[in-house]
Amino acid sequence: MSAQSFSTLLILAAILGDLTIGSAERISGLYVDNGFDQTVVHRVVSQREKYEVEHEILNLLGLPDRPRNTIGRTPQVKRSAPKFLLDIYKNALGEDEEEKPVARNRKAGEFDLSGQDLRAIDQSDVIMTFAAHNHHVPGVRHERGKRLWFDVSEVPPEEYIIGAELRLYHSAHTKIQKSHGSHTITAYRVLNTKEGIRELQYIDAINITDNKEGWLTLNISEAFEHWVKDSKENRGLYLSVHPADRSAHEVRPEDIGIMGIRGDPDKQPFIVGYFKSSGVRESKVRQKRDAKRKKKSEATSWDYRNNPYTDPGAQYSRTCKIQTLYVSFRDLQWQTYLLKLWFLTAHRDVMVAVSDYSVIGKESYVFYESDDWIIAPDGYDAYYCSGECNFPLNAHMNATNHAIVQTLVHLVSPGKVPKPCCAPTKLSAISVLYFLDESNVILKKYKNMVVKSCGCH
Repeated sequence: MSAQSFSTLLILAAILGDLTIGSAERISGLYVDNGFDQTVVHRVVSQREKYEVEHEILNLLGLPDRPRNTIGRTPQVKRSAPKFLLDIYKNALGEDEEEKPVARNRKAGEFDLSGQDLRAIDQSDVIMTFAAHNHHVPGVRHERGKRLWFDVSEVPPEEYIIGAELRLYHSAHTKIQKSHGSHTITAYRVLNTKEGIRELQYIDAINITDNKEGWLTLNISEAFEHWVKDSKENRGLYLSVHPADRSAHEVRPEDIGIMGIRGDPDKQPFIVGYFKSSGVRESKVRQKRDAKRKKKSEATSWDYRNNPYTDPGAQYSRTCKIQTLYVSFRDLQWQTYLLKLWFLTAHRDVMVAVSDYSVIGKESYVFYESDDWIIAPDGYDAYYCSGECNFPLNAHMNATNHAIVQTLVHLVSPGKVPKPCCAPTKLSAISVLYFLDESNVILKKYKNMVVKSCGCH
């Protein structure tokens, strides 16, 4: 088996049980080529080191810790909020974020994405959904079916809000009051309630015919922005429903087939928010990560002496080019499954490489325990750049003018000037869909995650 063909074997899966070796060391899930065309298990990762890898990847996702599951139940993808983002992921993004289909070729999907939705999706770095809660606000009557409340406290205040929509499902077959006309649904922001009198602010309205089946959309951006700025002002929304020709005759939403929080899980109301990243959060995470790395580098316990890829003599010499790297997010669960993360590294700063979105090195892959909070994708082709930049630099090496000059100087003074490095020349983004907690879901675009081409720099 050649070294080049070995990289394709990174897609092989292996499920590790709770087998332990001693009290401090476990089978790491790190697999390497031993230099004799054999793949062997390499025991170099302790429990602490496995935790560090896990923590670094959570930082990459912008999460401070493991996703919360406050009520002890496994998040359900079948609920309407995550299903909506999964619908976007499948029908509006494509496998490669930068190679997504043009608007006219995108599928509408179950949620009937409009042209306005597609524009918001294209402009967004982060899309979040928020399921409706049965939440009591002091001083506000519950009014089942008419009042909806959403927990938006997890929205980073520094993110720019592109827009927010309320999604309601209308069933033409479950309405209590039979009629063949149309109704008006009006969404109000609840400002206050004193002595039983509501103070409401008009947000948006929509007219529907009684025989329409499917999802309805109301623009609630104004209310959403108020809630994000000040969570104490979040008293939810009030839905007013009346026949289109009789505005004084208010009826309950469920009477005309509007599904509430007690309805089928895949038809419950939810909010979708579209955001443009300011970069502030990523900058803070990176600064915090760099500070931790400095401490770790002084006391790292990673054992690289037994790793054949830290020995220059064991490395293959080849021309700079793109190589196979597959990262798998398949079968993730904190308790029962293992995240299969294949990554390539020949460096001691493996944590740095992973968190900086690019890993350059030789074949190996790691497993770490996780929950089923990553909904999609199962994995993605990340690729990496590897090889020598030797004179002469051919056209397929995508060498810069500086790299060509550096190569010539290296020929004259090899001891003073090193050869150019093989590095990515083009990178693209991917989108990851995951649970923030049991009811809130995020679809986030991560830049510079896929190597598209390599060259000498």
